[in-house]
Order: sequence, then structure tokens, then C-alpha cells
Amino acid sequence: MAIKLKTEYLSTNRGIIKIVQIVISLVLSFMICKHWEHGIYRGCYGDGRTGYIGSLNSIVLLLNIIWFILNLINTTNYKFERIYAIVCTILYFIALGLLIWYYVVEGHQAYDIVGMVLIGVMGGLFLWDVQILQGETSN
Repeated sequence: MAIKLKTEYLSTNRGIIKIVQIVISLVLSFMICKHWEHGIYRGCYGDGRTGYIGSLNSIVLLLNIIWFILNLINTTNYKFERIYAIVCTILYFIALGLLIWYYVVEGHQAYDIVGMVLIGVMGGLFLWDVQILQGETSN
């Protein structure tokens, strides 16, 4: 049995969603990893709120790449992918709440606003993916 690429996956809504999620995760990783707080470098997995967001984003980036490759080689498991998308939707909306809280408490910096928007977009993309996997929206 040979592995065959399913290139039509790239033109579906789910394929485009995965590509956009990977690109946004890379941008978020760069934003979080260059984060300085009160003159001290906190790194990608700093304290509390930013550490949660950095860890979540890194893990989801890796898993999204794996899901993208599995879907591209025509290996599908919609049940696990739906559970993964539901969990990621919840976790990203928690991250959005934490980032809003961080923004209110710690101060107003432009990258925090961009990060909030990108995390909200990620949560929305995962929610859209869940709707596609449940058959509520067309692919």
C-alpha cells in the first residue's frame, strides 16, 4: 500500500484553515518569544499567563503540523480531530481571556493587542473547524 498525497485537501476549507493556523501560530511564537517584561526577558514559556499562552501555542503548532501532514497523506480520523479542535477552541478562548486580563493589569503595549486579535482568530478558526467536522458547515 503506497502513500498517496491528497492535494485536493489544500483547496478545502479545512486545509486552508490548517495552513492559516500554522502561519498564525508561527507569528504568535515569534511575538511571545521576544517578549520583554519590565526590562527582563521572560522567554517563550515565562511566568503564568504568558507561559500558558506560549506553551499552548507551541504544542498546538506542533500538533497542527502533524494533523496537516496526516490529512495531506489521506489518513483521516475525524473523531479524534474533532475532539482536538474542541479542546483547542476552549484552550484558545481561555488564553484570550488571560491575555485580556494581562493587558488590563500590566499595561498597554501594541503587541498585546495584536496577540489578542491573533489568539481570538485562532479560537475562531478552531471553532469553524469543529463546525465543519460536525457537519454544521460545508467544507
